[in-house]
Amino acid sequence: LGPDGTVFVADTNNNAVRILDPVTGRVSTLALTGVPEPRVDPLAAIASGAAAPLAVPAGFQLVRAQYPLTVGPGGSSLNITVRLPAGYHLTAGADSSYYCQVLAAALAADVTAVVVRPSSGQLPDTTEPSVTLAVSLSSSPSALGGGGRGADGRLLLRVLAKVYYCQQNNVCLFEQICFEVPLDLDAAAGASTVALQYDVVPAVQPAFVLQ
Repeated sequence: LGPDGTVFVADTNNNAVRILDPVTGRVSTLALTGVPEPRVDPLAAIASGAAAPLAVPAGFQLVRAQYPLTVGPGGSSLNITVRLPAGYHLTAGADSSYYCQVLAAALAADVTAVVVRPSSGQLPDTTEPSVTLAVSLSSSPSALGGGGRGADGRLLLRVLAKVYYCQQNNVCLFEQICFEVPLDLDAAAGASTVALQYDVVPAVQPAFVLQ
């Protein structure tokens, strides 16, 4: 609530904040000026190997792999799928997207030991948006130890997805999903694949949804 009784509304479909005056019914847009840029860009953190917290981001639903993804010289892949409810589709024009992070789950873990491609992108506009990520060893000298193995369980691949979805001529909803899989690096391993899936369950009575 604003100091004069106005109501601030998050218009997530348009990345804006609306101001509603309950007395007059007038709706305006909040002009944001002087807001500093984020201190850490998630994609820049991947490239630089910056440390990142392992806590699941607030508001995200966690989907964690039961077994690690083993990465060898030939690389491996992670497939993530978001299943929408029957009758729903991705919201046209909304930024349904994902980005990846490689995190250190233990001290001295080298987050530059692996490369993920693509590291970010848009979710395909289907009823079951699916993305396949290629995970490969980098040229980092510390990627593997002398025994041909390294970073077992000490690296964590995280894929953060934001999904905007709706029914035809109905309200639009929003879901955030955090996919996680531990990484094991092995110079003798062949290619492998881990698949993770999240089934979206729409809220029965959303707290507040813009139409």
